Amino acid sequence: MNLQKPVRTIAPVGPVATLAEAKKALRIDDEDTIENGFIESLVAAATSYLEGDEGILGRCLISQTWVVKADCFPLDGEILLPFPDVSSVTVTYFDETNQSQTLSAGLYHLVETDSGSAVQLASAAAWPATYGRPDAVTITLAVGYGAAADVPPAIKTAVLMMAGHLYENREDVVVGVSAVVVPNGAQMLLAPFRRIGF
Repeated sequence: MNLQKPVRTIAPVGPVATLAEAKKALRIDDEDTIENGFIESLVAAATSYLEGDEGILGRCLISQTWVVKADCFPLDGEILLPFPDVSSVTVTYFDETNQSQTLSAGLYHLVETDSGSAVQLASAAAWPATYGRPDAVTITLAVGYGAAADVPPAIKTAVLMMAGHLYENREDVVVGVSAVVVPNGAQMLLAPFRRIGF
């Protein structure tokens, strides 16, 4: 089974931290609107550095939908998903006659393992045969902690710290000092949430 690169199909409904929260963290007067767009872009940049298939955490934050495709079902009974914190999955496939089918929800379970979320075949069930194509199996997953309020405070604080660092250091190098991408405090806050090796 060869899993393809996951693709996000539905983005989060909003940012991890609101503009008001970011401005409060930056100690900026709420009436000053000159840099609002820039501040929002810094929060978005910090968030994208952390989440998704290329983020350093190896997970997603606010609820979003991703699709991952494969050329067949696995030989064993488990499909390890690209992210943890999956709330629901739908599995579709192309059968031996190349017709699209939806796998019955009774044939599999969504579980959390030591490695993250996985789709496990139900007891005594078997994966169906598929047509020979690179996208024979499609798994659509709803993933993330939930709303912005459900994101762990440590992650949200780290996002704000990173945005603050980027706000104060707008160049790659400050005179005489190399600008650090992730401040030490943010690294400490994020460490428990990183999925190493994924």
